[in-house]
Amino acid sequence: MQITKFLYVILIIKKNHMIIGLDYGRYSYKENEMPICKNCRNNWSWKQTVKKMFTLDTGMKCPYCGEKQYQTQKSKKRTSILNSIVLLPLLLNIFFDIPIVMLLSLFPVLFIIVISLSPFIMHLSNKEEFLF
Repeated sequence: MQITKFLYVILIIKKNHMIIGLDYGRYSYKENEMPICKNCRNNWSWKQTVKKMFTLDTGMKCPYCGEKQYQTQKSKKRTSILNSIVLLPLLLNIFFDIPIVMLLSLFPVLFIIVISLSPFIMHLSNKEEFLF
């Protein structure tokens, strides 16, 4: 009897942590924490991070020390990749005949998923780093 190993993904969201595991045959994990202020070293909560994400200013004030924090270049790239997942139904509609009702219902679901996962991939810096 031959036992095959499968690649599996484990996604566990605990308070202020997200554990993602990619493995081939054994359990391993990588823990992603919430953003940490580079000035005072305090962890931001999920709620504080989401609130700060919806500002038009590129700098986000730390809720603990009040210093401006900026997203790192790597974090901006990851966030833009994650945000593009919301447009996935449009790409799927090109290749498959998906009913419009299902297509429109996928947008809010994917939007909520993206917004809920975005704080876990955000990293902060004291200096503003531009995307390009």
